[in-house]
Amino acid sequence: MLQKVFKSVILSWLILMASCLFGVIPDSGQDHEIMLPLVMVPFAGGLSGFVSHLLDRSKSRLNLEPFSLKTIKVIVFVILVGIAFVFGLNSSV
Repeated sequence: MLQKVFKSVILSWLILMASCLFGVIPDSGQDHEIMLPLVMVPFAGGLSGFVSHLLDRSKSRLNLEPFSLKTIKVIVFVILVGIAFVFGLNSSV
């Protein structure tokens, strides 16, 4: 379980660092504007890894093909990390 969670967190960190490299996250804003995406995106990646673990555990009960299961995992990762990016970058606290 932890391996899937850490793999998703590392992947989301790599995406986040690539977006920092290209200037998506401002480096001259308020502290919360800089820190919020740095916290939310890896948390969403970890949550995605946990959902992936739950899907793998219930694979026999779902009767899904391996391709469908992989597609669901990718969609969950993209949606959760995408929501974290949108909320993290558009926060006006």
